[in-house]
Amino acid sequence: MPQLALGTAQFGLRYGITNAEGKVAPALACTLLNQANEAGVAFIDTAQAYGNAEQVLGEALPSCHSFRVISKLPAQPADQPFDAATEVRWQRSLELTLERLQLLQIDGLLLHAAGDLARPDGSRLLNWMRTVQQRGQVRRIGVSIYAAADLEGLPLDDLQLVQIPCSLYDQRLLIDGTVD
Repeated sequence: MPQLALGTAQFGLRYGITNAEGKVAPALACTLLNQANEAGVAFIDTAQAYGNAEQVLGEALPSCHSFRVISKLPAQPADQPFDAATEVRWQRSLELTLERLQLLQIDGLLLHAAGDLARPDGSRLLNWMRTVQQRGQVRRIGVSIYAAADLEGLPLDDLQLVQIPCSLYDQRLLIDGTVD
């Protein structure tokens, strides 16, 4: 049975090609989340890059919900090596996400830029992701992709999630065989 996800970019940004209303008001976010919970929506997708969406989501989540929340680590600057100081920033970023969402654990932590893992020092990022998974802060790790080429050079056997753009209007990764 297909499982649906509710994206929350509009909770924190003026997002979407047809968005004429701007950001979703906090009261409407509560209503949408309650309706989604009642309808059996399984996942909530959010990210620090979505403005204050994590904060709005954390304040609006129904007290009794069954959502599995997935968030994303922001894209990493290409000119900064992955070192011990970077790991501290990643950890702070994850802890900020958990604090904003008012959760002890998220179901998934994705990389907003899958190419961060394909860097020569990408193994350091993957090892950090495994560490937070082993600590129980994150249940599953993965990447968010936008094109089939984003998967090239990635350690797919080490990832549990790959998020793709797919909707009634955007089925290119189904059509080109990427999903298979």
